[in-house]
Amino acid sequence: MIKKIEDFDLDFQKSIPKKQVNRLLEMEWIDRIYNLTLLGAPIVIKEVILSGPNI
Repeated sequence: MIKKIEDFDLDFQKSIPKKQVNRLLEMEWIDRIYNLTLLGAPIVIKEVILSGPNI
């Protein structure tokens, strides 16, 4: 089963602001040729971001 980001409860992980996750998902950092480093314990949102479209 494939889940879309809209299907995840982003309010569950309080340490990552929903606004920040949405900003990363806009992929503007790719257009600006910025690096993205995700640190921390394994959590679902990192897997979602890393398995996003065309990554």
